[in-house]
Amino acid sequence: GTHFYTVEARRLTGYDEQLPGNAVVIHEVDTNRYASPAHVIDVDNNGTTGDAGAMWTPGEVFRDNANHIAVAVLGSTASGFRVNVTLGSNIDYIGGYAGTGNATINYTGGSTTADAAGYYSIPVSAGWSGTVTPVKTGYSFSPASRSYSNVLADQLGQNYTASLFY
Repeated sequence: GTHFYTVEARRLTGYDEQLPGNAVVIHEVDTNRYASPAHVIDVDNNGTTGDAGAMWTPGEVFRDNANHIAVAVLGSTASGFRVNVTLGSNIDYIGGYAGTGNATINYTGGSTTADAAGYYSIPVSAGWSGTVTPVKTGYSFSPASRSYSNVLADQLGQNYTASLFY
């Protein structure tokens, strides 16, 4: 095809040391645009592709609903990012800040680990119902868990507060 996306992990080193931060950058490519086939997906639409508007960070989801494509930044790692690319409109994401880094996020049907900064994102099938519960030794969380019923859209900003036990 002539229309596709590229997904790149960008780090503050070498060519990219002038970027505002480590992030995922998404390009929309249309080979029929001969003069400039690749355009950075810049959510603030200010024309500056090297600013924060072009940075996709943990917990964010890009969607091209017309073509049924989603790119979710699930978390960061020491050397890059965990990214999930889906085709079709049957996957939604639940994500946010766990309150502390490396917390285990248990959910009905599985579990994942928040990144070192505390961000998490989990893919769920459209219509999913269940509970999400963060856990980490030595911490309590507020709320202790969140329940969801018939998820039909992304549920982002699902944040928790973590408190150390004393």
